[in-house]
Amino acid sequence: MRHLVYIFLFIIFLTSQSIAHSKEHSVAFDLGYQFIPEGATSHLEFITILPRTIANCQHINTINFSIPPDSIYENDGNNYAKFVFSNVSQNISLTINVEAMLMNYDLNTALSISLNSIDETFNKYLQSEIFQEKDDPLIQTIAKTITGNEDITIVKNIYTYVKRSMRYMGYTPFSLGAKYAAKMKQGDCTEFSDLFVALCRAKNIPAKSIDGYTTTNYNVPSHAWTEVFLSGYGWVPFDVTLDDNKLSTFTRLKPIYIYFSQTRNDRELTLKNRIQDAHFFSYWYIGSPVRFFNSFIVRKYI
Repeated sequence: MRHLVYIFLFIIFLTSQSIAHSKEHSVAFDLGYQFIPEGATSHLEFITILPRTIANCQHINTINFSIPPDSIYENDGNNYAKFVFSNVSQNISLTINVEAMLMNYDLNTALSISLNSIDETFNKYLQSEIFQEKDDPLIQTIAKTITGNEDITIVKNIYTYVKRSMRYMGYTPFSLGAKYAAKMKQGDCTEFSDLFVALCRAKNIPAKSIDGYTTTNYNVPSHAWTEVFLSGYGWVPFDVTLDDNKLSTFTRLKPIYIYFSQTRNDRELTLKNRIQDAHFFSYWYIGSPVRFFNSFIVRKYI
């Protein structure tokens, strides 16, 4: 009888593990980029972040390029493709086709599986930085009003504060930051994420913004959400912005998220063109101006 009990418990364990990863979706999407020179452009460089395989979140099956990149490399946890063009006189159209598996990973899933030990340096995920000003006096004042006996309780209370205090104002083409969000109590997904991160860091809980795309919001497919490190569970994703759209809750996220970047102020994208707010790609040129257009199209989601 004891052996039967052990076998029964083992079957339950295996079932829980399979359930945790059973809600997977196959997705295929195209990233499109077009460059239109307005005159004599002697040099053009373009760098874009590529999606990568992330345990429990997504598996990248294939990435194909209509124009081969000059280099593919990794830096600070992100993957990049670099393209270099000389003497540009005609339009350039670049398409990157990606096929991937999206996994259902959220707080409920994290609580149901055991993770191997994670060796990471969390110092950079506790610091104040551009757009995530955790040392700002107002953010510090708000953080002091948010309490809890455990990190997970504090994170839930931060989530609730951001959800109740912030008003979604529609997409804005530039970031306003956590300091602005704390004062004005409005913004788009970037401000929701920045404020969430800043408040977590103000409570000494490691947090970071994630930039990527969703398979559902076709009008503004690019999106920002948050990951928080919870001891014993690892990095757990949360999305306050889409909570009102019934696509997420504190414990549940639908498998619609395509991860691209985990770096809020990406020096790899900003070093050449000296901008502070590049999320997915950047380009620079020598000579006549170049007009730029980009697109994101989901071809399959099953």
